[in-house]
Amino acid sequence: DLARCRLRDLLDEVDRADEAFEAFLLEVLAEWQVTIPELGTIYAKHKPRVIITSNRTRELSDALRRRCLFLWLPYPTLDQEIAILKARIPDLSERLASQIADLMQTLRSLPLQKAPGVAESLDWARALMNLHRDHLDAATLEQTLGCVLKVHEDRGVMQAHRGEIVPVLGDARAYHLLAENLADGRGYIRPYEFADGGAEIRTAEYPPGIAV
Repeated sequence: DLARCRLRDLLDEVDRADEAFEAFLLEVLAEWQVTIPELGTIYAKHKPRVIITSNRTRELSDALRRRCLFLWLPYPTLDQEIAILKARIPDLSERLASQIADLMQTLRSLPLQKAPGVAESLDWARALMNLHRDHLDAATLEQTLGCVLKVHEDRGVMQAHRGEIVPVLGDARAYHLLAENLADGRGYIRPYEFADGGAEIRTAEYPPGIAV
């Protein structure tokens, strides 16, 4: 039980460190000691339980992995992600939490260069709340897409798979117009809501100098 360990250390995202640091860890993890040329060898008084995380931005060496027990943590399921969103952002509506989690599941199934993680889900949820949104639609998705997709080319991937996005939004007409306008560079979609809950879809030209 890690909770009962006297000492615990976390080496977070070790894959972002250089290979020299990784080599330094080999002695620490194997012998619980550090050799410093000017000072000699320093030994640990207690053997800590070390937790190492990696996001696979580069492959770790076989030598380092050989000194570890391996645990793969996949992306959360739909229900798990909804629970995470509600736990971290209690004021988030059930509908919006479900839409965010559902859309994230869909995006992660696409061949994106950088699939969005849970951190992006939380950032997106906070951004939508700051914008006083209680649900996702095509216009809101486009306005806040920078919270989710961090590679420009991934926008094209999403548009190519828009048939999988539409059911989540429940706003097929608006989304298809949005995709068409962005694809040919004509402009963007601006929804105007009526008192009866309907919406009028209007397009507008982008000002000069703004790239789509």
